[in-house]
Amino acid sequence: MVIYKRNIYKKLLSLRIVFFVLITSFLLSFKYNQSNLGYFTSVVLITLSIIVIKDFIVFEDSFQVSKYYFFGLIKRKWQFNKSDNINVTSSCSEFGQDDNMPNIDDSIGSGLGCLFTIFFIFKPSKIVNRQFNFEQLDETFTHIKSVNVALDNNEFGFVKKYYLKLEE
Repeated sequence: MVIYKRNIYKKLLSLRIVFFVLITSFLLSFKYNQSNLGYFTSVVLITLSIIVIKDFIVFEDSFQVSKYYFFGLIKRKWQFNKSDNINVTSSCSEFGQDDNMPNIDDSIGSGLGCLFTIFFIFKPSKIVNRQFNFEQLDETFTHIKSVNVALDNNEFGFVKKYYLKLEE
């Protein structure tokens, strides 16, 4: 039974529609001798192909992390069961704490470092999502598989509930 599931269907659908439109315009542009449009479309297609959509599902006895590569057409998933020995690590600060502002070095004196700091006023000041690394270990604590995923406080609450069941 599914306890929690991210809603990624709109993202996947829009990414796949963009893929279909780009492939169609790529093929039609070379068919009708518009090679500049074809080259531009191929650059956009290659650039957008690096977008990865991550899914997170919590079941009663396990949780699953899925990643969709190349316009959502290639799926890779990791399943972690209650009986598995799982190590969870995070290198970020706690939820709700102030986020660190990036340090921009302006050693050449161009003034661009000061200009780029203007854009960081739009960055949220509190940590909403944290990167977590889930690593499955065997009985001798050797690495079997691992996955890195960003979770919000609600999603991590489900994982904590899952781990509290493990400790009981």
